[in-house]
Amino acid sequence: MRLMVVRDAYDTMLMHLHLNTVNRFKTSLEQSLNEGKEYVAAIHLCSQSCMREFDQVCEDAAIQQSEWNASKFREKLICDMLSEMMAKYKKQITLVLAKRVESLLEAGERDTWASIRNLFECNTEAAVSEFSDAAVSFNLHSSEIDTKLQHLRKHARKLLKKKARQAADARRVLMRMKDRYITSLLLSSFSILFFITDLGRILGFHRSSVTMKTQFHGIIGLRK
Repeated sequence: MRLMVVRDAYDTMLMHLHLNTVNRFKTSLEQSLNEGKEYVAAIHLCSQSCMREFDQVCEDAAIQQSEWNASKFREKLICDMLSEMMAKYKKQITLVLAKRVESLLEAGERDTWASIRNLFECNTEAAVSEFSDAAVSFNLHSSEIDTKLQHLRKHARKLLKKKARQAADARRVLMRMKDRYITSLLLSSFSILFFITDLGRILGFHRSSVTMKTQFHGIIGLRK
């Protein structure tokens, strides 16, 4: 029973240490960026500093003659730092691709899709390359890094598909509006035409109404 209480206290201490280290990482990273450091360099500096401090506290808190260790908390710490990086690069990809892809689709030039493909490949691979350089700081296995990189590429592809779908939906809406407008215009035109014909009959101006009908046909493009 006493051992369980000690183990719970040990895990609680490591949990607090993990949370504090994550917050310190975010704060120091923001400060480094504000000081003008490049993102990859700032990641390397802040992650190494925080990890050293974390390892040192874990070593000091280690309980002799036990097999307890802080490995799972250390792995979670690295995972949270990588998540912070992932959020940054997802946002970067979104900001670059979203507006420019949207403007290219709206322009509708002949080489639109070639331009979008080049934009997609250049910006996605730039983010992937930078993320890969920053991830080196965490001494991850190549398979773990590849998984993260594929996740970034997948995010970029989903964004591109979403924008293309939105553009296609917008075109369909415009086409429906156009069809309804033309139908409404034609119905209104025929109503006016029938009114003119009936008015001519009532007033006995059959010849005049025929002339007006012919002129009206010409106005709305129905003259053969």
